[in-house]
Amino acid sequence: MKRGGQHGYITAEFALVLPAVVMVLTVALALIQVGVLRLTAVEAARAGAREAALGSGTAQVVAVAREVAGQGAQVEVASGAGIRAGDSTGALVSVTVGIPLGGVLGGIGLVLGDDALGGGAEGGSYVSHTAVARVEPGA
Repeated sequence: MKRGGQHGYITAEFALVLPAVVMVLTVALALIQVGVLRLTAVEAARAGAREAALGSGTAQVVAVAREVAGQGAQVEVASGAGIRAGDSTGALVSVTVGIPLGGVLGGIGLVLGDDALGGGAEGGSYVSHTAVARVEPGA
């Protein structure tokens, strides 16, 4: 039986490669988390905007958006002339939903989305999306 100088190399190589593999997996999981939260924010903002288009009050719009996004989400509802969405005859209402990022990305102050929340997310990281709906007169 030959015992060369190769004894233990596999263990040493594994020890060098393992941190890189863990880092790649961590980044991949964080990106998946961001993607899922982004889709959730989009769906929650759309649900809130649909509710607003039906003529529901602000409290009901916030409740519907939070039902989709989760209770930890920030929901802002705005209406008025400052909102622009093409040619519109009815009043426009925008619903912005922000969902906090947890885990690895939670504390670095990362804001992902098309807009920042006016109320802020207490310096934390979040994913946001805004949906605009037209409330037809008489709705």
